[in-house]
Amino acid sequence: MKLALGADVAAFLNGRNIGPNSRMGITALLRGVLDEARRYRVRQPQPGAQDARLSALAQVLARALPVHIHAHQADDILTALRLADEYDLDLVIHHATEGHLVAETLAAHNAPCVVGPTSVARETSPELRNATGRTPAILAAAGVKIALMTDHPTDPIQFLPLVAGEAVREGLPHDEALRAITINPAQILGVADRVGSLEVGKDADLVIHDGDPLEAMTRIRLVLADGQVVVNRLDVQAGSNS
Repeated sequence: MKLALGADVAAFLNGRNIGPNSRMGITALLRGVLDEARRYRVRQPQPGAQDARLSALAQVLARALPVHIHAHQADDILTALRLADEYDLDLVIHHATEGHLVAETLAAHNAPCVVGPTSVARETSPELRNATGRTPAILAAAGVKIALMTDHPTDPIQFLPLVAGEAVREGLPHDEALRAITINPAQILGVADRVGSLEVGKDADLVIHDGDPLEAMTRIRLVLADGQVVVNRLDVQAGSNS
């Protein structure tokens, strides 16, 4: 279940003349909806009398669905953690732009963070004023499970390895950067039994590079999906532009 906090939600509501459009109001709105879903779970409506919206939120309260919350600023991140505590939510934070300011708190709550995009200019939003390329390194050092995003199409998804390389430049250990674009996101999404690492019994998805995959000059030479070759450039010369 995707939820959101902060300026994007306020702008959405304000643009449609819908209240509330303050941070406190948005949080109150979320609490109201979750309380309604909690009462709905107690009622246990009969088939045919179910409400699709509340049924989906009831799965959230039962922890059958994780909650991925969009939050840039530290205050919004802390609000998400409070909501997770109040309603026993299976929480993942998306963006976590100011996650470095509350890294220890995130670690204490065992809340994974999908960090990014890291290449957006801070001037594009007040919520990005404290953005730093060191956020992934600081979170990982505190013990937070991290994944990296480009927020496609904000930055195209093919630049994800370069995002990981930039995180290494800013202090994230190389192995941790590889995990942040492979096994960690698989675990966060609950599909690590199939993808995210090379193990017997998993989907045979494999990418072969001619160098460090986090380096800008590295090329992909071979791609397998479910054990089938879908890209084969092993015969292409290293200096070719093809």
